[in-house]
Amino acid sequence: MQDNLRISRRTMLKISAAATVVMAAPAIVPYRARAAGTRTVNVQLGWLVNSQHIGDVIARELGYQEEEGNVVEISSGGPNIDPVPLVASGQYDIGQQSSSPQIMLAASKGIPIQCFAVALQVHPFAYFSLKNAPIRTPQDMVGKRVGVQPAGGAVLLSALLRKNGIDESKVEVVTIGSDAKPLLSGQVDAIAGWRSNVGQRELLGDDAVELPLWDNGVRLLPLPYFATAEKLNSEHEAFEGYVRAAGRGWKYAFDNPEKAVEILIKAYPNLKYENEIKAVGLLRQFAVSELSASNGWGAFDPSIWSEQIVMFDDLKQFSSSAPKVEAVMTTAILDATQGKRARIV
Repeated sequence: MQDNLRISRRTMLKISAAATVVMAAPAIVPYRARAAGTRTVNVQLGWLVNSQHIGDVIARELGYQEEEGNVVEISSGGPNIDPVPLVASGQYDIGQQSSSPQIMLAASKGIPIQCFAVALQVHPFAYFSLKNAPIRTPQDMVGKRVGVQPAGGAVLLSALLRKNGIDESKVEVVTIGSDAKPLLSGQVDAIAGWRSNVGQRELLGDDAVELPLWDNGVRLLPLPYFATAEKLNSEHEAFEGYVRAAGRGWKYAFDNPEKAVEILIKAYPNLKYENEIKAVGLLRQFAVSELSASNGWGAFDPSIWSEQIVMFDDLKQFSSSAPKVEAVMTTAILDATQGKRARIV
């Protein structure tokens, strides 16, 4: 644990400024009236609630969290909401980001947050090309135009090329938006995206060729949950209860996808059943691993964090020194719930 970490005045000012964004966030959806003896656990997501959060919603709606003594309140995220400063400033107990690099970058700035569990096992990030000009290996990118998103996309492409011994100057990087149109129109030869993105997959159809980041040496951890080191220490029972209940929720969702999506839609009527049911099916393949089967939902391999730190340090992504692995993650909550978390097989 990194109890001795301190936030600099400049960092605190950034946290305070960013935390004001919460005023523009969608309203918190309360679970139900609090029962006697329960504790409130506030969760700030990095994106809008959808099937990527279905296990957490199920755990709340079916009362799994209440059985653990938690009343969970979930706040949707969005493009202008960063959970890191909101959790670091104490406004929220738990945060979740799409990927692990955000946590490493925060830790390198002295922000005392640690990942304590992950929702998925294998990151769905990939590069998509078309069958008429397939890019099946990193070497196939040489001489090609690769479309990336502005927020960290170029860094991940650099990591992939370096990991596979490819001269970065031989690949043209094109900054694009989040849709597939540049690929379909021939502006680029490949685009980055999540393999669980239903809209993108349907737009590309059977013509899509996937080059997964994970399978080619760059392993990021998807949908990490994090909290401050201080709260993980002082309120560990709440976090232990949270992961036990969330694991049950995710297992229920994968075992009963139709019922789970119905529960999700009832709680969040803006979502479309046909999209979310497809997404749950896609997500399942990224939630299952030897670790999820043997150790249970939420587990992660600490060595993957070490890999990422070395990789991002090599890419000169840390504004200060590279963080120690103990500063970005802790297995304390997973260790305390060993044998009590649902196994995803």
